[in-house]
Amino acid sequence: MSRYNLGRYAIQPLRSGFFPALRQRNPQVLWIGCSDSSEGETAALGLDPGEMIVLRNLGNMIIENDLSCVTMLRYAVDHLDVNHIVVCGHYGCGLVKTASNQGLEDPWSSVLDALRCRHSSDLDRLPSPEQDRYMVLLNVMEQARAIRRDISVANAMQKRDLMIHTLLYDRVHDSVGRVVEVGG
Repeated sequence: MSRYNLGRYAIQPLRSGFFPALRQRNPQVLWIGCSDSSEGETAALGLDPGEMIVLRNLGNMIIENDLSCVTMLRYAVDHLDVNHIVVCGHYGCGLVKTASNQGLEDPWSSVLDALRCRHSSDLDRLPSPEQDRYMVLLNVMEQARAIRRDISVANAMQKRDLMIHTLLYDRVHDSVGRVVEVGG
């Protein structure tokens, strides 16, 4: 292919060696993050790109009839045999804010609405910015529960040491924290 111009754009031949040689990939981690988050969150794990397979979607949500999400989850668990699944939310997530999500379609909106309703008494006691942060945390935990309900994940957790981790990314401080459940 010869070099030619199309107005403001140019098409140039792709030279040999343009892409570096790819080594064998053996991911051990399935990272489920939000579409509007940054790459900083995944860098916090200190893994090489080949050690992690990444799924980004709306609000890092696991919706059982979202074919892309379920297919990726089962591919990672059943075929790649990942040992870890990470669900990472991020503070400031526009999809998870406590205010009504205009334009967000079902089933995503109904999942968030049900989560808000179940935790309304806790949310009502918090100032607005803290409500949003708490909703992000609640959503991460809810998505981890949804992952555990998946049949492939449930089988893998019984047969091997598949672990599910819940993390929160704080863009302001460029830090990742692990969410753990403490006494009830």
